Amino acid sequence: MKKKLFSSALLLVTAMVWGFAFVAQVKGMESVGTYTYNGLRFLIGSAVMLPLFLIFSKEKRDKKKLRSSILYGVPAGLLLFTASTLQQYAIELSPDANSMKAGFITGLYTVAVPVIGFVFMKKKTAATTWIGAVAALLGLYLLCAAGESGFDFTDAMLLISVPVWACHILFIDRFGHESDAFVISGIQYAVCGGLSLVCAVFFDAGSLNAQAIGGAMLPILYGGIMSVGVGFTLQTVGQKGADPTVAAIIMSTESMFGAIGNLLLLSVSMTAVQYVGCLLMFAGIVVSQLPARKIKNQETIDS
Repeated sequence: MKKKLFSSALLLVTAMVWGFAFVAQVKGMESVGTYTYNGLRFLIGSAVMLPLFLIFSKEKRDKKKLRSSILYGVPAGLLLFTASTLQQYAIELSPDANSMKAGFITGLYTVAVPVIGFVFMKKKTAATTWIGAVAALLGLYLLCAAGESGFDFTDAMLLISVPVWACHILFIDRFGHESDAFVISGIQYAVCGGLSLVCAVFFDAGSLNAQAIGGAMLPILYGGIMSVGVGFTLQTVGQKGADPTVAAIIMSTESMFGAIGNLLLLSVSMTAVQYVGCLLMFAGIVVSQLPARKIKNQETIDS
């Protein structure tokens, strides 16, 4: 019992760290561009993975697993680069409007994962998953289309990033067991960070300098060390002792902590209708997780 409570506490801290990372993403945009911020934070995150690999990995001498980690880490990094660029660029274009929206819209990936799995991979999807999806979509409408600015280009960018995040999760779920968790994470972060910095040379020339980077160093370090390094480690340790259903629900609170962070640290607020939309999205996210996890567990028992 104590182990489960401890694991749940670790996952809750992880969700909090990742939720407050949305605040860091907004603050980082005050000094540097999307590609510069993403490039530096993911490369720092990749560097953080090396000591974690040496400390925690029990299979660091398995050459076959290391090769698989590198092989699968590259396409995972491409998916991560695409999703994070869409998300960060939307925040850069409209930080006030999207600082809260980003957390909730991105959270739709927990609904998109079982839906994409059903459509393209023929995985079983319970009826309540579809109910959760409908609730989340209704909440998305209230959050975006019914807001003061309506559904705009930046909202569309955030929405487009959702299936990419979902594909990234499904890819890791499909090939992650053949890889070392710390190595594949380090590789994908390095690929994402490297591609971002290459793009920064062409698109962020005005902020790719020491003065601009120095002004955004705190948000960059938070994104790299806390969101990537600490967050990933706590998630890895926490999920080992937590029930999958409980873990999914706890991790879905990331969007809630993102909203709290924006209220407390950025003084960003929304309309009453938009708050109702957030609640509907959060409810849909939670509902969509429960049956999917139970089906998976039941199939494991039956087999």
